Amino acid sequence: MAHLHQQQAAGMALLTAQDIENLTEGQRLLDEVYDHYFEHSDRYCKGGEGTVTIMTNTYFDRAGSGPATSLPALQVQVYSPVFASGRRQTFDSTADFLAWTREIHAEEMTKDHSKDPFAEMSDEDWQELGFGDFS
Repeated sequence: MAHLHQQQAAGMALLTAQDIENLTEGQRLLDEVYDHYFEHSDRYCKGGEGTVTIMTNTYFDRAGSGPATSLPALQVQVYSPVFASGRRQTFDSTADFLAWTREIHAEEMTKDHSKDPFAEMSDEDWQELGFGDFS
């Protein structure tokens, strides 16, 4: 067991300063995208929108005895039925996460939601339909 702990210290995926910068900027852009989307669209969403999860590989990967299909040392996953393909988008690096948020930011900030059928509904209209409080 001590051998594994030594390997973990040497090979474990720790967040670098660049990773933290990428995550911070990516979340900032993601929040701007959601602000724009909720201000201009029909506001369709799920309760966990925008959850960003950082995942590491498995015990067996870190111990060097993982299967041939071992996971990357670090992954970033975003839960976003609004913007992700298939509700969740998974990235093998924080740089890939940042590149994706830049892409959806550029798309959303220029998107014309005026053709969305429910975009003009007020908070009160949505509450009357039973969708809760938007304040």
